[in-house]
Amino acid sequence: MLPSLLNGLARCAVALAAACLCSGVRGQPSDVDFAAARDAFRAGDSVRLERIAPRLKGHLLEAYVEYWALRLKLDEADPATVRAFLDRHVDMPLADRLRVEWLKSLGKRRAWDLFAAEYRPRASDDVELACYAAQLELARNGESADLSPVRRFWFSGQEQPESCQPVFSALLAQGSLGTADVWARFRLAHEAGNFRLAARIASALPLSERPSPRELQRIDRGARGVLAKGDFRGSSTAGRELALYALDRVAQVDASAAHEAWSRWAAKLPHPERLYGFLLIAYHGATQLLPAASAWYHEAEDATQTESQRAWWVRAALRIGAWSEVARAIDAMPATEALDPAWRYWKARALAAEGRNDDATRLYGSLATEHSFYGLLAAEALGAKVTPVSEPLTPAPAALAEFAARPAVQRVLKLSALDLRPEAQREWIEVVRGMSDDALLLAASFAQSNGLYDRLINTA
Repeated sequence: MLPSLLNGLARCAVALAAACLCSGVRGQPSDVDFAAARDAFRAGDSVRLERIAPRLKGHLLEAYVEYWALRLKLDEADPATVRAFLDRHVDMPLADRLRVEWLKSLGKRRAWDLFAAEYRPRASDDVELACYAAQLELARNGESADLSPVRRFWFSGQEQPESCQPVFSALLAQGSLGTADVWARFRLAHEAGNFRLAARIASALPLSERPSPRELQRIDRGARGVLAKGDFRGSSTAGRELALYALDRVAQVDASAAHEAWSRWAAKLPHPERLYGFLLIAYHGATQLLPAASAWYHEAEDATQTESQRAWWVRAALRIGAWSEVARAIDAMPATEALDPAWRYWKARALAAEGRNDDATRLYGSLATEHSFYGLLAAEALGAKVTPVSEPLTPAPAALAEFAARPAVQRVLKLSALDLRPEAQREWIEVVRGMSDDALLLAASFAQSNGLYDRLINTA
């Protein structure tokens, strides 16, 4: 009995192997091979990927295999091969991804002739690529290079790509970035909690204005104690900025302790720095949901505030029911910001709480006509009964079939089935870009019927 069973299993194994061999001979591309190619790419195994790739000729996702093969050897890729891929798949998101990655590879290798031939500035270009373009400008024109388009990237509290560092150095050398700009970015960095970056930025200052590494390390080791002593040199820019640096480090953890220390000796500093310090405390106090934060904002009222800091002023006042303060904070916003439906609604609530019912009604009335969450709240505040009317779309079967037959839509389904979610999302975004509302609803209906629920919600 057992030998007979073993013989039968052996015959099945031989038959299965023969079937697989025949499938390979016939050149039928399989999802199994595609998954193996994907795994080879993720492992960085270009040899294995090249061995699998011929078996995927004609596969719906063959372009992805081509992309992976090029991506793994992009630094040595033949420019003609890269261009051919870009031309052949110009309508696919893959082409744009490869274009950006190739340009970055060329920039990193300083292959400026090729970079110049291929680079076309676009609004979608990221910071790294824009800085490589600025490096090209530097390579061509030296000290007279126009680097003004990328100067704005300096003003960030986040790390910027390595490609930007030579450009920043050139801007500093040209004088296009001065000491005030260095201190401005120093503040942005510590406001963002990037203290190591702040220390590196400070090293770009002229030696005569640069804080010593020891001073920064003293604050990093014990900002609370340093702030409590308040022994900063208020007569120098570096001393004042270090005081604010220590204050921010404490305020981000304990705004109450920061306020107590700052209130004792901040009067020794010039008015702008004193206000900025109180603004840091008020903002962090608001994010820490401290009831005192609303009052602290008064101490910083004349300071220049960011959009986030202004928003947290309103929230701090709302948390303690200080309606006059809510109205005051919203009135301090730029007009374009104050027109946001959320702030218009809360301004109306504040007016009503202060007994200015006619003004509140006018504001509610203008907002109630808008189709938004706050528009519904405004309508309810006016006593209106809101009954949304919905007319469900019933897409024609022929329209659904036509949509489903599109190659890009087929790729979305296949990528989703193979658990390549980010790739499926990129393809879908291209599919629905620029569609009318009716077409979007049809696409959402298709997504629903195929279990693409995130695409359904996003598209609808």
